[in-house]
Amino acid sequence: MTLEAQPGIDGVELEIPTILKALLLSSKPDLPEMHLILGLKASGVEIDLVLDPNVSGEKFSTVGINIIPLAFSSRFSWRAMKSLRLLLKTRQYDLVHSFSARALSNALLASIGIAVKQVAYRGTMGHLNKLDPTSWFSFLNPRLDRISCVSEAVRRYMISQGIPSHKAATIYKGHDLGWYDVPPYDLTVLGIPPGAEVISCTANMRPVKGVDLLIEAFGALGEHSRAHLLLIGEVRDDRIKKLIRESPAKDRIHTPGYRNDAAQLVRASQIGVMASREREGLPKAVIETMALGVPPIVTAVGGMPELVEDQVSGLVVPPNDIGALSNALRSLLENPTKRALLGAAARLRIAEKFRIESTVQKTLELYQEVTAVNLG
Repeated sequence: MTLEAQPGIDGVELEIPTILKALLLSSKPDLPEMHLILGLKASGVEIDLVLDPNVSGEKFSTVGINIIPLAFSSRFSWRAMKSLRLLLKTRQYDLVHSFSARALSNALLASIGIAVKQVAYRGTMGHLNKLDPTSWFSFLNPRLDRISCVSEAVRRYMISQGIPSHKAATIYKGHDLGWYDVPPYDLTVLGIPPGAEVISCTANMRPVKGVDLLIEAFGALGEHSRAHLLLIGEVRDDRIKKLIRESPAKDRIHTPGYRNDAAQLVRASQIGVMASREREGLPKAVIETMALGVPPIVTAVGGMPELVEDQVSGLVVPPNDIGALSNALRSLLENPTKRALLGAAARLRIAEKFRIESTVQKTLELYQEVTAVNLG
């Protein structure tokens, strides 16, 4: 923290802090996180950034961010805590911002007895329990000053777990449409015929993601023989393969696995779906779908209704309702004009309401509130 003398009452000079020094524990930042960090630096925050040793820090170091290679091998890594404690004692940070539960636990233990503010990012619902000791070494720890919640749904969940309301702030993870300026993938390479109507879903296919419900809803369409279902991501639910084999539409269901070019595949689709059962914070896959101008169908789970306005920028259906999901799919497959209108509105919503610039500004305000540093 740097102090600047400014005129006070009766001519007495006051020392006002003007430079905020932060230690950010990011490990493996995704695109929004990377641009948040760069935006904070551009706004005047002095940053030391902890990255996994296998992650390149070139984009950060070129703008003057100090990179510290350090791996969080577990929630209680002696090596990580020892390194963090040395940094905290020698660098005298105003705050530590942890972007994962693993980083947070190590930071809280490393900072015992050291006066530094603690901020943490929370991107999901669930997995906290007052009876679980590990929860008290992370988000339930009273030494945690603020929690940046990725959606209002996550904020409400944290408060329901006993977090004081003033400690939890909703800060949407912002994006930029330019990140998704990609050409559509040639889906014929995957065996999808030209002119087919394609429904895409990007997810790690665990039970919570509801991909099994989507497969059943797709199979129930029947008459839409030109529609194909494209499931992008690693299949982690054994039931998925069985459901595909048994589906009446099995010849029109495609599983290309994890793809680095997932955005291009989604861009080539006509509808995007996220049929999660529970616990969604603010799914990146839905944001990407909307940013690409593809109309989304989502379940009313977690922060997804905050992203998608029903019948305006997509369709919102009840969770665990195969009939409602199938009807939503049918309504868009039968109405190309509606698809186009919803897709355009979805793209505009991301551009206006989920901007990375807003994320930077709100995070900066949170930092200033916690530390009382005035960055002007």
